[in-house]
Amino acid sequence: MNLLSAAKEAVMRWIAAPLWLLLAMGIDALFFVVYGFTTAPINDKIVEHIILIGSLMGQSAETTGASAVQNGRSIIVMLISEPQIAPYVRQLAWLFALLALASFVTYVLFQATSWFIAHRCAGERMDLPTFMARFTSLNIWWGILFLGYSVLSLLVSLRAAIIQVLAARSSDALAWTLTAAAVFVAVLAVWTYALPMDPSGWRGAVDGVKWTFRRWSTTVPATAMVLAVFVIINYIVVGLSSLSSMASLAVG
Repeated sequence: MNLLSAAKEAVMRWIAAPLWLLLAMGIDALFFVVYGFTTAPINDKIVEHIILIGSLMGQSAETTGASAVQNGRSIIVMLISEPQIAPYVRQLAWLFALLALASFVTYVLFQATSWFIAHRCAGERMDLPTFMARFTSLNIWWGILFLGYSVLSLLVSLRAAIIQVLAARSSDALAWTLTAAAVFVAVLAVWTYALPMDPSGWRGAVDGVKWTFRRWSTTVPATAMVLAVFVIINYIVVGLSSLSSMASLAVG
């Protein structure tokens, strides 16, 4: 079965189950609303702490007569060793932990249900509690990677805010590298969602990644097709936004 015929069959299966399709769309839309309301207050606090910590670190660097980071001092050492900064760093760590927990619970509840519907339309049969349990254990490992990415991105942002122009350029390159790595891992994670949820936890993640690489002649073109559709829709949404915000919101 080639890629186009497989895509056609997938579309026809959704068309044959319009109620499932509408339910999945509604769950995904509701996920963004609930996720926003759940995490927005925590994100606001995190931004406040980041701005404050960045300001304090900048003042600390100025008092030395030269940037401590430019002189090779670790940004992590600065965060935990400066007495006026360390309390805010601890508070920031707790906020990150709370954000991670809220994000994980919200993501699993909604996305497990949405992917469960997709698996049913693909012809698989598994009860929702079992599917959700396996989806949750699978995402513990992807969540750990995402949390690591978030922490590294935070450190890069703080470093860029302190070092000024020369070092900020290298930090920009590192930020782009981290973003590219995050997108790559996200694609791998989605492929593990799409595969049968027989193994779970780290074994499901490892087996799914192995399968994705072994079937690269299928997974790469399929991924490119899906991303191309998203890019086209994005341009349509952006174009509609200049004409009507409501039309742009509906299509989006």
